[in-house]
Amino acid sequence: MNVSNLRTLWLSLLTVCLLACDRIGQDMAPVDADVTNTELFVLPDNKVAVDLTTLSNLQRTATYRISRQPQSGTLSFTANGLLIYQPNTDFVAGDDDFSVSATQQGVAMPVPLTVKMAADAEATPCEAGALPDRAETPAGQRVNISVLKNDKLCNGTLDPATLSVAVKPKAGTVRIEGETMVYTPTSTTFTGRDEFIYKICAGSGSSSMCYLAPVLVVVGSPGRDCQVALRDDRVIYRHLFVTDSLIIPVLANDQLCLSNRSLPVTITKAPTKGLAYILMRSSVPTIVYKPNATAEGLDNLTYQRCVNGNCSQAVVRLQAKAVSPTCQLVAKNDQRTASLGTDLDAKAGRLLIPVLVNDQVCAPIATMRIVRNPSGLNVRLRNGVVIYTLGAVPQKGTHTITYELVDIKNNRTTAQAKVTLNE
Repeated sequence: MNVSNLRTLWLSLLTVCLLACDRIGQDMAPVDADVTNTELFVLPDNKVAVDLTTLSNLQRTATYRISRQPQSGTLSFTANGLLIYQPNTDFVAGDDDFSVSATQQGVAMPVPLTVKMAADAEATPCEAGALPDRAETPAGQRVNISVLKNDKLCNGTLDPATLSVAVKPKAGTVRIEGETMVYTPTSTTFTGRDEFIYKICAGSGSSSMCYLAPVLVVVGSPGRDCQVALRDDRVIYRHLFVTDSLIIPVLANDQLCLSNRSLPVTITKAPTKGLAYILMRSSVPTIVYKPNATAEGLDNLTYQRCVNGNCSQAVVRLQAKAVSPTCQLVAKNDQRTASLGTDLDAKAGRLLIPVLVNDQVCAPIATMRIVRNPSGLNVRLRNGVVIYTLGAVPQKGTHTITYELVDIKNNRTTAQAKVTLNE
C-alpha cells in the first residue's frame, strides 16, 4: 500500500496507532493498491463529515455513490457534497464500515471506509485536529463558542484565518469573530438541538490539511420535564491485538437529564466470553470489556445506575466480527514518501506508517516486531504503527525495514515498509 495515498481523517479520534492502553482493533480486508483506504474516528452521539474530494486519487472524481451501507449508522450527502455518517444511538463503541463507489474518468473505483468509535475526547492523540464541541444557550439568546480551544495538532498549527462554516445550522445562524463562532437561534421560541459543522486547516499549499468537526447547540432547558432512562448499547468489534480491550462509554446514549453523570455504575451481569470492569474517565464511569482471545459470536453484560434509590438497568450487546474459515494471515508491503521541506510530519521530525491498515489479520496478533533495519533507522512500534524519528540530520533517500506478525495460532508473516525522504 502506498501510504501517500492513505488519508486518515481525524474527526474526533481514537487512532489505530496511538492509544495508550485500551484500544479497539479492526482489520480491513486487503484491497488493491490504487484504492484509497480511509478510517473515520468519531465520538458517541456525534456525526462525521467527510469531504471525499480531499482523498488521494479522488480529486478528479465526478460522481460518488454509496455502494454498501453501514450496520451501525446512516449515510447522507449535504447540498455541498459532504458525506455525513450519523452513528445510531446505541453505537457507543466498536467499529462500523461502509463503501463508496467513486467514478473517475469513466471508471468506478471502490472506496472502503471504516468507522472507529472513540470512548471520549480524552482518548484522542495530538493528531486529532478538530474535535466536536457542545454549547447551551437559553431560548432566543446567542452563544459564543470557542471551537478551537479543544482542537489539537502536534505536527503543525491550525490557522484561525481558515475557520469557516462547512454545514449551516437549521434553526439558527453562525458568524465568525476571530477564533469564536457565534450561534444565534432564528426564532425566540425555538428549543431543542441544533448543529453545524465547521472547517479549519493547517499548513499551506501542497502540505495543507483541513479538518471538519460538528458543533451541537442545545437551545432552551432540555432538563425540564425530563425522565432519566438508560438505553441498551450495541458493540461490534474485532480483535487486532490479543491485548486489545474496548472502552465502552455506556452513559453516552443514556438520557440522564440533569442528574449527576459521576454517580456510580455497577455491573449486575458479567459477560461470559471476557472480563468487564468499571473505569472512571474524567469522573464519568465507563465499562472496559476485554474479550477472550478466542471469543466468537455474541456476548452481553448488564449495568445498573441508581439515583436516590431508584435503579435502572441496560444491556450492552457485544458481537465479535466473524472471520472467514479460509482467512490467512498476510502482511502487505507499505510505502511512505515525504518531503522534508513541506510534509508536516517530516518537519516535526516524526513519520507515522500505519502498516496494519492493509494487512489481513484473522486471529488476534500475539507479537509484532521489526526483524530487519539495515539502515539503522530510529524506529519503534506502537499499537501497529511504525514510528520513525528523523533526528537532527535526517537520512535522505529510500530506506526499508521489515516487520513480522505472529498471531495466537502461531501463524507468521512479514512485510516491508519503505520510507523515502526528499528535500
